[in-house]
Amino acid sequence: MEGDSTDTLGQADALSLQHPPSTLASDFRNALARLYSDAEGPTAAYADVTLQPRSDGEAVRAHAVVLMARCETLAKLASASLAGHVIVDCERCELIDVLRWLYTESLRPEAQLQELLRTRALAQEWSLSALDIAVSATLARQLNPSHCCELLR
Repeated sequence: MEGDSTDTLGQADALSLQHPPSTLASDFRNALARLYSDAEGPTAAYADVTLQPRSDGEAVRAHAVVLMARCETLAKLASASLAGHVIVDCERCELIDVLRWLYTESLRPEAQLQELLRTRALAQEWSLSALDIAVSATLARQLNPSHCCELLR
């Protein structure tokens, strides 16, 4: 009988133990945030892809795994490139804004109307629907009659 009691007690103890909540998503979100600098875009640490804007602007280093997980268009360009060097058809500031979204899911708070419109166009071109929605919501909050006149010019 004692053996049965111990087995039952052992089972009860095992059943009362619960797995702690997963921190995987928050760990990765924090790691991505550490790999992004507001001033420069993605940091060079562990970067294995170079994105060259169409202008003569300075190239931007990025992480293939981030591109693969967050932007199929850039991931395909990176995988098809030689030595991880990709020429992208946008200006550097636009690229930095898209990368900011890919790494942090945030928009530059000081982004102006025209910058947001260009970011939205890239989001649509590169099939980044969440970025498109976020930019559209920001544009809607900023919209006023003078902006409408500016857009129609």
